[in-house]
Amino acid sequence: MCNSVNPKIEDLRKKAYVLYDGPTGPELVNKTFKAFGLKEDKLTADDEKRALNGIIKAVFVDHIGMDKTKEILSKEVTHVTGYHTAIQGDEERVTVVERVRFLPWLFAIIGVFMVLILAAAAYYGLSFSVPEKCESDESGPNRDACFMSLAMSQKKVSMCDEISTLQRTYACYGALGNMLKNASLCRMIPDNDVELAGIRDKCIMCVAYKTRDSKVCQVFTNPIRVSECEAQTTRSFTLAC
Repeated sequence: MCNSVNPKIEDLRKKAYVLYDGPTGPELVNKTFKAFGLKEDKLTADDEKRALNGIIKAVFVDHIGMDKTKEILSKEVTHVTGYHTAIQGDEERVTVVERVRFLPWLFAIIGVFMVLILAAAAYYGLSFSVPEKCESDESGPNRDACFMSLAMSQKKVSMCDEISTLQRTYACYGALGNMLKNASLCRMIPDNDVELAGIRDKCIMCVAYKTRDSKVCQVFTNPIRVSECEAQTTRSFTLAC
């Protein structure tokens, strides 16, 4: 098994890791490269150019547009926290052993996070059960957190609309859509911004995973994203949610 990687393709893997906020990015790069039927350590200049252009279009341009792609590709990326250099071939970017070792930490972090969310929900649910109570809080972040908790506890998207910033409002839509397994709430988030598209895509991926319904994935126009979304419906465990 060969462990030689092409430095230019490896650079795209790292930038895709940053863009997709995790191993999904490098996996999409690998999947796109594999479709060319080439060996990464035996690329001619023409093959390399063809592969790089294909990866950039499928993984970056189709997802975030040309301008954002140029911005991301122009940045220097050397060390990326959490990124693992993988063996070129059919193996995933993060090996099974690495995932298994990481799982206890992941579950611990998720556990603490859920406890904090439940505590906050209980606090706001008891102390601020009436929307007007949220309005009395003059601090923007605290006020928004109050409405976010009300949206989750009362399962009302109207509470999200009371949040002061669009970014937090869309994050509320995503969290509520994920919790209620409702893709229509995910689709309320626009995809014309990298950050918002990430919230929207994660929401849809999670709904697909929880409902096991591949029809949810039809909202994506990029075939690679559709494929990744459909794969969520058959997984027993996912890092996406």
